[in-house]
Amino acid sequence: MSELPTGPFGGIIADEMGLGKTLTTLGTIISTLSHAEASMVSKEEFPKSPAKQKSMATLIIVPSEALMNQWLNEIKDRVVPGTLVACKYHGQSRESQNLSFEHKGIVLTTYGTVTSEFRLKRGLLHKTDFFRVVLDEAHHIRSRSGIQYAAVCGISANRRWCLTGTPIQNKLEDLGALVSFLQVPLLRDKEMFRVHIVNQAYRNSSTRFDNLRLLLGCICLRRTKKVGHLTDPKAEILYLNLSPTEAQGYRDIVDHHRKSLDKAVSSGSSINTNNIVFQALMQLRIYCNNGICASEDCEIPGSQDLDMDEYFLFLRRNNEAQCVSCNKEIQLLGDINVPTSGTFAQCRHLICSPCVIISKSDHQEMKSSIMICPGCKDDTLLFMPSINSSQHEDRPTALASERILDSMNVAEPLYSTKLHALLNKIMEQPPQEKCIVFSAWTKSLDLTATMLRDNQIGYTRVDGSISSSERRRALAMFNTDSQVNVLLITVGTGAVRLNLTSATRVHIMEPQWNPMIERQAIGGVVRLGQTKDLTITRYIMRGTVEEVAMEGFEQMSCGNTAKQKSGS
Repeated sequence: MSELPTGPFGGIIADEMGLGKTLTTLGTIISTLSHAEASMVSKEEFPKSPAKQKSMATLIIVPSEALMNQWLNEIKDRVVPGTLVACKYHGQSRESQNLSFEHKGIVLTTYGTVTSEFRLKRGLLHKTDFFRVVLDEAHHIRSRSGIQYAAVCGISANRRWCLTGTPIQNKLEDLGALVSFLQVPLLRDKEMFRVHIVNQAYRNSSTRFDNLRLLLGCICLRRTKKVGHLTDPKAEILYLNLSPTEAQGYRDIVDHHRKSLDKAVSSGSSINTNNIVFQALMQLRIYCNNGICASEDCEIPGSQDLDMDEYFLFLRRNNEAQCVSCNKEIQLLGDINVPTSGTFAQCRHLICSPCVIISKSDHQEMKSSIMICPGCKDDTLLFMPSINSSQHEDRPTALASERILDSMNVAEPLYSTKLHALLNKIMEQPPQEKCIVFSAWTKSLDLTATMLRDNQIGYTRVDGSISSSERRRALAMFNTDSQVNVLLITVGTGAVRLNLTSATRVHIMEPQWNPMIERQAIGGVVRLGQTKDLTITRYIMRGTVEEVAMEGFEQMSCGNTAKQKSGS
């Protein structure tokens, strides 16, 4: 083999979802195996840490065990047998396996494992000098204040790569965290990044983004779907009118919050004013989906009475969705296998999944939903399934919907205008075609599931409350069972890498404030391997907050959109 180049030593691969970031990474690892082996005896290749064991391995950190298995499947399917030695470092028994990373090609682990070993100051990950570290879904470390960010940055490796289609999710500081992990000279410092990148972007100047462009040009590679010869999906917007009853309910919600807002303004409380506005927007968005089934929402006086998913979004809006124990940012609810997931305790404290596992293990309560809250130090009940629960393992098509419906005690549910429009669209599609329904609201998926069941339409469902085994079975059923042609999925779950190329139609139930989240979700369908034409339908209620959100979405989105107008 010819002499290998010494670089590049890292960067961000920001390809759109479905364009092969995993394969690109595997190709890079294989092409530098000789360099990795040579680095074992090199003093220059590694940081100066003689107490640590040197390894030729590339450490790949992923959000969940399911994604570790996806990497292993890609290695099995794409790499010549014997070329790479790969292993998983995960689970309660990992330290007792006497693993050595010295001659491994790839070591796969999770953000939760890295964070746990960092907190407990034991384990092999922070005692090893790796040849390379790769962060899959790297936007998980975008909060510099969390322990997860500190744990990942503490990994010793000379080459560092970030894989993420969304290096900037909400603000430029998100990119700053990745730049710091990559150890970019000067700009790795938070204050230097703020001065030279963030502050410059807010200047009223035609050159305000020059520094940002220069930085991204140096550290970031991004390919779009045109490179993969993927055709853009056909997109349509279905505009709908509220029924007279729904319109009155919508006005009731507006009136309720207007009165609360007037009181807050009179009291001079800017914090209460912001909270009231956000709650109003959130409840109006839910109402646009669920209609009269959600009419009780207008009676909600404050955030303490919101449903869990609504309260969680309330906290995220105020940048308060953080673990009470480790201060890590929590991005979704209910999936114990995802380190960026969390759950509410009965005391209303939010706890991340790794801290739940550690706390329950410390108190020998692993089979119980009771634990000592790290925030208030009292016994508390967790609002989530038991960690080792096998409930509903044999019923992946029912999932959560039937349990929720039973508690609603609704004999003949009244479906909203939007849900009826969705049903009509699903019933119009050819019997052999499959579709995906995305929504941010679990209660909207509950009602959709009931509506599909009432009309004898086979469906399955994936959301954050469902275990990894149920999720795999549900996705396998959707991909292979000819009687299951509808997949219900939360937008947050869909944004985690999934292969959904068996679908030909996608239904977006509501516009997202951050269109990048929606694009990530759709990326599971529009990816390499998709050979079918795809149609995306967005549902927008006229004269509501959804039109405002859609205007912002259109300003940030590219491409042509065909608008289909429809009245009620």
